[in-house]
Amino acid sequence: VSQALAQTGHNVILLDISDQILESAKQEIKNNIRLQQFFTKNKKASQPDDILGKITFSTDYQFLQKAEFVVE
Repeated sequence: VSQALAQTGHNVILLDISDQILESAKQEIKNNIRLQQFFTKNKKASQPDDILGKITFSTDYQFLQKAEFVVE
């Protein structure tokens, strides 16, 4: 969900209980984006770093205070 929202231009906060889990999620998103690039005809597709730049990875629930919409 975080990846899909970030790819459509939304800023996303991805929260989890550990930095290790967040790092794993970040790597999985990066790999998913690279895989999608093989199947897209649009050569101007967003780069993984551009999309990851829209996602804030954190274990701090204080970030939710800024959220306009929350998906659990």
